[in-house]
Amino acid sequence: MSFQKGNAHRQRPQKHKNDTIYKPDKHGMDKERQTTMKQLEFPGLCDRCETQLRWKISYDKYKPLRGDPRRCVRCDDKTITRAYYNCCINCGENLQLCCKCLCKIDNG
Repeated sequence: MSFQKGNAHRQRPQKHKNDTIYKPDKHGMDKERQTTMKQLEFPGLCDRCETQLRWKISYDKYKPLRGDPRRCVRCDDKTITRAYYNCCINCGENLQLCCKCLCKIDNG
């Protein structure tokens, strides 16, 4: 069984395969929301985190931040206004960090 400790090899193929492409029109996402979500920009993120958020938008899994701004893990100010960010954009630019996963970003 695949949940046993040390048993990394599965004996059967994958049970649920994605045979069809996700269609946002079919699942209730209106055109106006689709265009606004696709135009979102993500400043201060590494390439990996940006592709993760693009995937969330394309499959309607992205949940925007609602309510009050969240607290930055670096400067402890309530300056985070975007969903999935852990530090504010100012701290990310100053320390050259990705604002989501907090890894170093090389600019050059």
